[in-house]
Amino acid sequence: MRRVFTLDEAEEALEQVRPLAEMMVEGRRALASLQARRDELLAPVPSNGGGIDTAAAAALNSRIDDQARKVANSVARIHELGALVKGLDDGLIDFPSRGPSGGDVLLCWKVGEPEIAWWHGPEDGFAGRRPLPVD
Repeated sequence: MRRVFTLDEAEEALEQVRPLAEMMVEGRRALASLQARRDELLAPVPSNGGGIDTAAAAALNSRIDDQARKVANSVARIHELGALVKGLDDGLIDFPSRGPSGGDVLLCWKVGEPEIAWWHGPEDGFAGRRPLPVD
């Protein structure tokens, strides 16, 4: 069953979600950097596989796997707290809530914002964000 937050509950949960989301964004950036380095390492390889520094490639793949696990763990922990990860790169997080008329809304926050100050409907997404309070 999905958790439904009041604004106060979402702000309280944000105390735990914020550091996880920050780690997720930092981890995603590190993962992208490692993947780019791997692509550079493998780019000049002839079609027969010659010239690969297999030890470097294996070490890089191991680091990529570790970093991917860290990002996945951050996402899983955020979901366990009842929030929804909507953007890995920018740390976009939604907290399911109810509007004054009882309809579903999402309280919206992203890494770098000081507090939850936005909301949108389930179908609106980030582009449909509106300032709180929910009308």
